[in-house]
Formats: sequence, structure tokens, C-alpha cells
Amino acid sequence: MRPRSAGPLHLITEDPMSYSIRSRAARRLALGAVAGLALGTAACSSSSTVDAITAPPALSTAQGERTSDGLQQRVVITPSRPATGDTIGIRSVLVNRGTTPVRVEHVVCGLDFDTGRQQVLANPFIHCAAYSMTSTLAPGDSVVQLDRRVVAAAAGSYTVRVRHVVPPHDLYVDVPLTVERR
Repeated sequence: MRPRSAGPLHLITEDPMSYSIRSRAARRLALGAVAGLALGTAACSSSSTVDAITAPPALSTAQGERTSDGLQQRVVITPSRPATGDTIGIRSVLVNRGTTPVRVEHVVCGLDFDTGRQQVLANPFIHCAAYSMTSTLAPGDSVVQLDRRVVAAAAGSYTVRVRHVVPPHDLYVDVPLTVERR
């Protein structure tokens, strides 16, 4: 017994802006593509209504927090005492602590780092091509951005300045980072 053919793909295009898919296999393929796109979009999305600022941090973390113009940013770096060559995870949570909605432009594909003249962190990872997006955060809403970097500095104590919000908001967080000898 031969498998049944799904038949050719038939598109009805009376209106160039809409179409109908008749083939059962083509409908399944289109549904799978839409589901994959939705999952991909959800995976890249960084919006959250959970107040992650008050969530307990993981063990061995370096933390920093700052509030400006009703926006609060908290940064957690894990582990807090990496060695040169280790990969660290960076989590930044931006929360509107004000009483009115705030329109804010924030990075979406990796955080901005400033470590002064020293190269403390390296970025050998491939990120998406986007840089930022503008969102309106209602009071209590939050946006989470995750990043990772490789420690490039020698053993010592450093300050990593992390920026989640694009200017003109003057919001950044200084996080102490201790790099240990191997």
C-alpha cells in the first residue's frame, strides 16, 4: 500500500494580501512554521510582569542596584568570583517603580558594559542583530535582559558598569567583580 499523497499546494489569491491553503500537509507545515515563529519570538522576548527585583538571588552572585526617574535597575552577575577565562552570566531587571507609565528605550540583544580602560570582559558570543527597542512600562512592569561574557582580566577587583537603558535616561549600575587566580 502506497502512502497517500498530500497533493499539490493550492493558493487562492483573489486578494493579494490574503491567501488560503487547501492542502492538509501544507496547512500543517504552515501551522508548524507559525508555532515555531511564536516560540522563537517568545524566547527572544524580555518582558516580564514578575517583580524579579525582589526575587531571592542565586548563591555566589555580585549585585548592584540603582533607581533614576522612577526606573529601578538591578544587575546580578553569577558567579561573583570567576577566574580569567570563565564565562559569567549577567541578569539585568528594569522595573518601573513610579506611578505613571514610562516610555523607555532598552537594549534587547546583550547589555552595554563599561569597565574603564581595562578590558575586563570579552564577548566571543554571537548575538542577534537588534540593539534596542522602545517599550512603555506600566507601573510595576519589568523588562529582563540576560547576557554572558568571558572574563578577560587578570586576577583582581574591578567595577563593571552595566547599562540596560539607552540614553537619555541616566541609568546604569556599578557591580563589583572579583577575578580570582586559577
